[in-house]
Amino acid sequence: MDKNIAARHADINTAVTCGTYYALYMFVFLLSELICQSKGAIAIGVEKVVSVYTVGLIFTAVGYLLLPFSRALIHGERARGFILLAAGAMALLSFGAIIFNGPPFFFMLLVAIYMTAVGYIGAFVHYAMAMEMRSSPYGGITIGCAICASIIIQYIVQNFTTTDFSLFAAITAAFAVMFLILRGREAKLASCATADSKMCRTLSCVKECRVLIAITAIMSIVMGISDGILTSLHASGEVVLSAYPRLFYAVSLVMAGYIADIKKRFYMPVATTCVLLLSVVITSFFEGSYGYVISLSTLYFLGGFAVVYFTTAFMDIAPDTDNPALWAGMGRIVRSLTIGFIAIPGTMLFRCASHHLLTLISLTLSLAVLVIFYINGKLDCSRAKVPSEKLDDASFAERFGLTERESELAKTIIMSSENIKELAVQMSISERALQRSIKVIYDKTGADSRLALIRIYYENRGDSKE
Repeated sequence: MDKNIAARHADINTAVTCGTYYALYMFVFLLSELICQSKGAIAIGVEKVVSVYTVGLIFTAVGYLLLPFSRALIHGERARGFILLAAGAMALLSFGAIIFNGPPFFFMLLVAIYMTAVGYIGAFVHYAMAMEMRSSPYGGITIGCAICASIIIQYIVQNFTTTDFSLFAAITAAFAVMFLILRGREAKLASCATADSKMCRTLSCVKECRVLIAITAIMSIVMGISDGILTSLHASGEVVLSAYPRLFYAVSLVMAGYIADIKKRFYMPVATTCVLLLSVVITSFFEGSYGYVISLSTLYFLGGFAVVYFTTAFMDIAPDTDNPALWAGMGRIVRSLTIGFIAIPGTMLFRCASHHLLTLISLTLSLAVLVIFYINGKLDCSRAKVPSEKLDDASFAERFGLTERESELAKTIIMSSENIKELAVQMSISERALQRSIKVIYDKTGADSRLALIRIYYENRGDSKE
């Protein structure tokens, strides 16, 4: 019992540390988006502010892609740390220049440089968090609460600071504290990224990644259409994106994070789909300035569930892939590229077409998400229920050629709710040794995750003689 308590305390401490630097990064990212848009309206005109938003998102994705590329070329811990610090310095210098509203071309170039640097840092933050919190039972609530905290801090800073200097000081302070926490993380990540932790090599894993990319892209299109419209309305003064409706985002993030940790993500696809469909239906009934406020609140509520869903999903997969630095931030890459390319067309469609046509498009895409979830078994909540009858170990072991020890370990994995760290403590073996044993079981059964092993067991129990 004492060992279990110690393991939980270790998980909580890791969650607090990871949640802190993740919250600081998200604060920088979210505040940067709105500041670039506000300054862009002054530098290049209100009618072109969506272009600033688009450039920012696309180059954020570029920054996320640069991290795995740089890590493939540079292997020294000090060199990698230096590049990360250089990205932070570049971000601060370019952000300081953005505040002064230079000529249009120069302004767009600064936005591209700044968001690339922010994206690079964000990729490292996602990678570090995915590796440090692998198998943690608090992944969802950590991500939800971290982004919630960043929203609240952003709301306070943006609504109660009156000068550009104070905004620059807030960004600088966030970067400083974040880098202080991340100091020395390279050595820790090197120990995490061992071959023993990479157990996801099956075609099923590849399929899971493709499904996640498709779902994230479609949900991003739904949000991207609205994002482009609201960005344009914000620039013209019809809607204030930093006003109180943004707090609905904070509420939904905590709710989504809590749901994500129930039954190891079982209910997250169901909850996300329901919120997605509900938000589309609600926003279809509102037009005009009052309707925009309600639509904005609903969009933020949807955004919380969508962000927690794709962030936790990709972070769960990342440590078990060949390139965790890429896959940990893949949700942000897909979201940024999708919304970046859809924001301008969505705004043009809003100006030329009716509100109900956009609603129809969003509803169709939402139904596509529902279909993908259903086809891939993501809406089957009964998967979370592990039958209580006695396990037929003999038939299961015989079918897949498991040894007696492997069969006992498989039974423990199936029936236990503890994570890998806690199981290793209970069994008095190292986490690495347990991972090696689990990999053998996964290879023999064709499973690519703990959930897949549970499904395979109950599909094959007692069927060895056909």
